[in-house]
Amino acid sequence: MWAQPWSDGHAQSSPELLKPDVGPSYSLGIAASGALYVHKRTSTRDIAIAPIDLEAGRLLGAPVSFTQGFVEGASNPTWSPDGQHLAYPVECNNGCLAIRSVATGHVRRLAGALTEARVAHWVPDGRSLLMQSRDVKGRAGIFQVDVQSGDARPVISSDRLSVFAQSPDGNKVYFNRGGTFFERDLASEAERTVNGDTGEVFGALSPDGEYIAVARANRASNTASLLLVPTAGGQPRELLRLTHPEALFRPSSGGWTSGSSALIIQKYTGSRWELWLVPVTTGPPRKLDIDPELWRAGISNSNNATPLVLQGDTGFSLSPDGRSIALVMGKTTAEVWALENVLAAQSAKRQ
Repeated sequence: MWAQPWSDGHAQSSPELLKPDVGPSYSLGIAASGALYVHKRTSTRDIAIAPIDLEAGRLLGAPVSFTQGFVEGASNPTWSPDGQHLAYPVECNNGCLAIRSVATGHVRRLAGALTEARVAHWVPDGRSLLMQSRDVKGRAGIFQVDVQSGDARPVISSDRLSVFAQSPDGNKVYFNRGGTFFERDLASEAERTVNGDTGEVFGALSPDGEYIAVARANRASNTASLLLVPTAGGQPRELLRLTHPEALFRPSSGGWTSGSSALIIQKYTGSRWELWLVPVTTGPPRKLDIDPELWRAGISNSNNATPLVLQGDTGFSLSPDGRSIALVMGKTTAEVWALENVLAAQSAKRQ
């Protein structure tokens, strides 16, 4: 029997028992026969949790889904600093975030004044989240969202930001503008350029705030490198280099281990995906006995920016204590339904 990721007296269900959720339906029009054609989306994409042993390099049990509060469109889960909650974007009409209790499974949807939800970053005190989005007035930038009320206030206003992360003390924000990483002091609003510019827009800040991990493609040499950019300044340090057809999936903040000692990355071999642990200081990279297809099977658009560095749904996030991972599992499919004799039914109703 698989071990449970936690033990709190709540029964859990396995991923294969997930029931499809019927998403939004859109009319495609009425045919001459009187049938109404409708586009429907069904999904089993949801968050599951599995216990992990990084030393052994394997999961200690099957991923376990929550038994309540399914919300369609789950993606990019992030753990609260205390490991008790998960925040992740979900499907809705305006920038919804789900806040789920790991212990009870209870989920709340925050539908505040933002029009879209992307990856959410917890503020160190766990009371709010920083998120790149737009408000109802169309202003883009980084907003701070209260996890209780959903109220949002602008932190940095700009429509040119592409990625960001917050320092461990909560005093600074690192973001990318035009291919260059910047650091902004939230109190003084002073900005400085982070040295070692790589030209990449995606980065994952280490838990200790000392490095930004980026994946950089070099088309001239047909290689991809995993780099560490020091936030204090200095040139990037290369941790790993791959040669085509091997490729990297962009690193995520959820892939850093506690203590910032290593990164968990997704590596493409040319025929399959693998999960690797890459130490920051000593020791060689090593393959983990975990199949990324657990979460990659449901990714519908990987948005391959280059043949060497791949973008898309991060799929997993390591807990602060390094003992569990949150996965995005399931699939989303689209169907066309025909509702027969709609015109006849309407005519009969009028009579």
